[in-house]
Amino acid sequence: MCFFYLASCNSKEEKDILKIIPNKNKINHSLFSAISNDDKILVSIHQDKFNFNNYLYIWRLDSGVFQVEVPINDSAKSVFFTENNNIMIVLENDNMYEIDEYGKPIQGRLFTEEEAKRNNIQPLNSKDKKVISVKQTGEIQLYEIITNKLIASFYVYDRIEEKDWDIPWVIITPDGFYNSSYNADGYIRVQYGDKESDDIGQFKNIFLQEGIVINRLKGIEDDHQLISMLMEKSKLIPPLIVINNISINNSGQAIFNVTVSDIFEFYIDNIQIIINGRLLGEDELDKVDIKTKNVNYKIQNTKINIQNQVYKIDFIIELTLDNGSNIIQILAENKSGSGKNIVKREIHNNYEDARKQNLWILAIGIDNYENMPPLSFSVKNTYDIIDMFKEQEGERYAKVNYRIIADDNKNTVFPTKENIIKNVNEYFNYATPNDVLILYISGHGESALNNYYFLPVNYRAKNYSTAVSLNELNVFYERPGRKIMILDFCFSGGVKDINITDIFRNQSTAILASSRRDQQSMEIEYYESIFTKELIYGIKEGTEALNNEVKLIDLEKYLKSIVPHKTSQNQIPSIFIPDGFSRFIITYR
Repeated sequence: MCFFYLASCNSKEEKDILKIIPNKNKINHSLFSAISNDDKILVSIHQDKFNFNNYLYIWRLDSGVFQVEVPINDSAKSVFFTENNNIMIVLENDNMYEIDEYGKPIQGRLFTEEEAKRNNIQPLNSKDKKVISVKQTGEIQLYEIITNKLIASFYVYDRIEEKDWDIPWVIITPDGFYNSSYNADGYIRVQYGDKESDDIGQFKNIFLQEGIVINRLKGIEDDHQLISMLMEKSKLIPPLIVINNISINNSGQAIFNVTVSDIFEFYIDNIQIIINGRLLGEDELDKVDIKTKNVNYKIQNTKINIQNQVYKIDFIIELTLDNGSNIIQILAENKSGSGKNIVKREIHNNYEDARKQNLWILAIGIDNYENMPPLSFSVKNTYDIIDMFKEQEGERYAKVNYRIIADDNKNTVFPTKENIIKNVNEYFNYATPNDVLILYISGHGESALNNYYFLPVNYRAKNYSTAVSLNELNVFYERPGRKIMILDFCFSGGVKDINITDIFRNQSTAILASSRRDQQSMEIEYYESIFTKELIYGIKEGTEALNNEVKLIDLEKYLKSIVPHKTSQNQIPSIFIPDGFSRFIITYR
């Protein structure tokens, strides 16, 4: 499947065809598939290429994600849904067993075909709306029955290594919008003119649209204004980035030889570099050696800014790698303002750096608003988050620094708009580029005026000049280092949906938002918010933690599964973790 549209070049003629192309060469073919009668769950059976065992993959159509991988009997010959939407696995001897939508056994025993008939267990497919088809090329396609219109295609890819537990997957619509696992970028290529990218690159910030994919799967009409805006942005062709050579010495230093060129002559504007989600700052960028003559440049904060009109730049830079696997990302932006490309390389380094990072947390919680309904647990959430991370001092982090802004009269800073902005701007100045920064916010929020607003304690209804807009927090995610934003309030997903260009700009800010743009964050009576409660539990106990290491990707997987389950699909977290940040160890256990 390909997506085609016309992209304008510098000659202003719309003649360069751009294609979004999922890789069909490495698909793990589906053996059998089925869709639930309420159209909310799709399942498919696949064989692992390493151990040749069969696995059932469960997809949530109502949240647009691959949910869980379940090992099943190797003699499975088909799969269907029962009337109550449980999943029946049929074996070659016609015996069958039942599991629920989360992969848990129901009866704990096999049914014979006769027992199934006596208990009225029989195949039930989607009642009248959707049907699936497995293509010879291996993808699973979902169609609307009445119109025979293709809704989306599902791609499952083989594990890269046998030890990998994350399955690469992509859900993509006919017009190129997609949702995917964190490790699937390399399976989506972009072709423009006669050039083809290694992966989705710059166009990820346009076509990675979880909300659009979910709406399509649920049969909800598109936001045509949003799609029109995204199409306009897609017409800006990015610079090309080529990593010519990499060498690594015995002390963990890597030397990169890189070429950045703009074939459509928009001129190169700036270059940024990220290692494992850590955006490099001025001290490290000062090591850059520009080999191209007559290039005027200035290093400012996290960017190598090009001062004159240049189409091509060759440079060498020496970087300090982390121990183990390193994901290096080089970003280049052209003068068009939005034409940005990202090149990613993974490098393994055996040199162990004994340095521990410091953690800096700014936590904001508001319960008692002056002009808004009160909340019950925002301030409690704030202290609970701080207490959890304080336990990591001397373990995961050398030192845990924190500041609390809350309305609890405990010698904390009072959460007015002025105090919030002042502390976001100044508190993290003490951190180094090697440190980890967390901004946690719990309270009321609103989406309005094509922006997202957090409501301070003295907010006046519909007067957004008294609220804190996301743009006023730019200084946080433009800092060097690794940043994590944890947002627990209504419509918190708007942070990702509305400001998508800025959020993806530096690829070094992870965003864990409690709900999507059209949802409320839920509180449990006599308890804390569901999202923060499960976030803390997930870090302490709930997530998978190989070698007692809790990674951001583990946390994402847990929250996207447990929060919808606990809220009957009424609250679905909106989470963005940059590629190089996904394996980041947030805590030890």
